[in-house]
Amino acid sequence: MFSGGNAGDGRRDDGSISDPVLAQLVATQEELTRRIAAYETQHIGTSDRLALLVRDERVTRARQAQAHVWLAELVQQRGFEETGAHNADALAQLLTIDRAAAVARLSVAAQLGNRTTLLGDVMEPELPATAAALRDGAIDSAHVAVIRKFDKNLPAAVDADTRAHAERHLADAAREVRPAELAALAERITAHIVEEGEFELPPERARKRGIFLDKQASDGTRSGRFVLDAETAACFDAYNSKYAAPGVGNPEDTRAPVVGVQPDDETRARDTRTTPQRRHDALKLLLRDTLASDDLGKHRGVPVKVIIVARLEDLVRGTGLATTATGSTMPIRDVIRMGSHADHYLAVFGDDDGRPLHFGRTRRIASEDQRLVLMATDRGCTAPGCDRPAVATQAHHIHEWQDGGPTDIESLTFVCDMHHPMVHDGALGWSTTTAPPGHPYAGRTLWHPPALIDPSRTGRVNHYHHPQDYLWEDDEPAA
Repeated sequence: MFSGGNAGDGRRDDGSISDPVLAQLVATQEELTRRIAAYETQHIGTSDRLALLVRDERVTRARQAQAHVWLAELVQQRGFEETGAHNADALAQLLTIDRAAAVARLSVAAQLGNRTTLLGDVMEPELPATAAALRDGAIDSAHVAVIRKFDKNLPAAVDADTRAHAERHLADAAREVRPAELAALAERITAHIVEEGEFELPPERARKRGIFLDKQASDGTRSGRFVLDAETAACFDAYNSKYAAPGVGNPEDTRAPVVGVQPDDETRARDTRTTPQRRHDALKLLLRDTLASDDLGKHRGVPVKVIIVARLEDLVRGTGLATTATGSTMPIRDVIRMGSHADHYLAVFGDDDGRPLHFGRTRRIASEDQRLVLMATDRGCTAPGCDRPAVATQAHHIHEWQDGGPTDIESLTFVCDMHHPMVHDGALGWSTTTAPPGHPYAGRTLWHPPALIDPSRTGRVNHYHHPQDYLWEDDEPAA
């Protein structure tokens, strides 16, 4: 493909490298790759095989990061010009890949490779923290795609410092959570940045709302779509968390049409409705009885209400976002408006009201008051990267009950049903502790991974339910 090369610029038709040190390093790498691939692994144990997968993944990621640097340098030095083709076409031919794949590689390299000024000075990558995490082998291309999409989707008016700060924190989070969890966190951070900067004016948001119904069909049904504003969505989520659950409000179950109480396992097993059908039936119940009704009962030990967590300074300023127990967000303006005309949205907890938060060993199940406090502090599952809201969690003893742990608020934390079984004493088990005073996130729940993932077992916190962690400088307090 390349012709006319010479020893000075290192270009060869045979793929050799003129730099003797680099040539030896690449040859050694190729030889080691061949030897590892040829090594028989049928006899190794499960622990060795798990370690092999983890370590090889890190090496593969780190090599991918270096490839982005080389490609960026090649483009900056106009290395493809002599082919007479565009960069993407030349790269596709060189590596025998599709042009679309070549375009994608060039795009990633432009953001993760080093940049050069007009004077020839080397600058750090456009996404420096992401590039560093990939070089360390701590994240993969899917994490990179999430962060690049986040950066691209931010409004153009977002300032460079905010972008850089968010990118750095997302890259740190990517080292600990899976891409899907990182994507959920990125969406949450984007919403907060947009709201804090008021990039979308309230009238524009209000005009989006609506329930759009088609004409009634001959069988009596009506199709359509809906766009809910934040307040309506918060109410809808709170109601569905209980009344759209399997076995609840099932009109097809004549033996036990459960409404207002938790169904047993047999009732849930008989429920063959799809999720959309359960939501429809829940909406039917909602139209019969409003969310403010005292007849809605409780779910996981607390009333089925819209429970909102907000920072005091946001309430004072009248801007920002609040979080609900169901995991949704609401603009502070809506929270204030709701509180002004609906008493049941506002609760004040005093120190002398006689409602205990400490039970020691007298009971194992967390009280309603304790769950309400955890909704304000944990806001959802505390496992790193988990986006499960408070209503989808259970109260977990950080110091296990069977090992003598008390049912006190300092010893409780929210954990969802998926992550709770991960906490055990086995080789692949996680453990939980409370971040001590002086820790950057003092009082928050720390999840310690098994030694296979992190030999130091350094505690990790879940930032998803606390997006303020990512929106302010490190020396400023976060809610």
